[in-house]
Amino acid sequence: MDQASCRNVWLEATRHEKAEKLDNAFPNCACEIHSLCEAGGAGITSDELVARVFTDPASYSTSTDAIVGQSVTCVHSIGLSTIRQGASDEEIMSTIDVLLKQKNEPQNLVGASIVKTEMFRELGNPDRWFGVYATDDGSKEHHADLLGTSPVGSKSQIKNLKSHRRAQLCKVLKQNLLLESEPKVLLEKLRECGI
Repeated sequence: MDQASCRNVWLEATRHEKAEKLDNAFPNCACEIHSLCEAGGAGITSDELVARVFTDPASYSTSTDAIVGQSVTCVHSIGLSTIRQGASDEEIMSTIDVLLKQKNEPQNLVGASIVKTEMFRELGNPDRWFGVYATDDGSKEHHADLLGTSPVGSKSQIKNLKSHRRAQLCKVLKQNLLLESEPKVLLEKLRECGI
């Protein structure tokens, strides 16, 4: 298993099968040590920070003060997109801008969860529930996707296990949520936190 093999599986998988195909080809998040980016390089270290931006109502409900569970289901398909530590101001502001404009209904910035990668990797310990991979996203150089591994069992067991894992993921994201509704102020706060 090398960087090229990992990247090939990533590129050849259909959009909604990326997590499953990568896990089937290289179980237990074996490709995390490699970047899946075109530029190559090393993977994301366990002490690196990543940030997930939330907007209301697409991914966060301010009325219930909760992450919208449906918004993290992509962790088991295309991956949950995050900003990597070291991202430029332009990358961060572009991410916020896209999230505020991408849905059919108006979005309001809620803030961002700032999480050390090892927290995701330790969920389910000793099993691996989630991997964090360096991935491409347009021209962004500091992007990562959080990908869920494939549980084993009957269809109903797999559905329940994935649901449980996503609930635990939401708990981690909620515990590390930094509330801020102004994009430029959120950028400043992300910088203060080490992003």
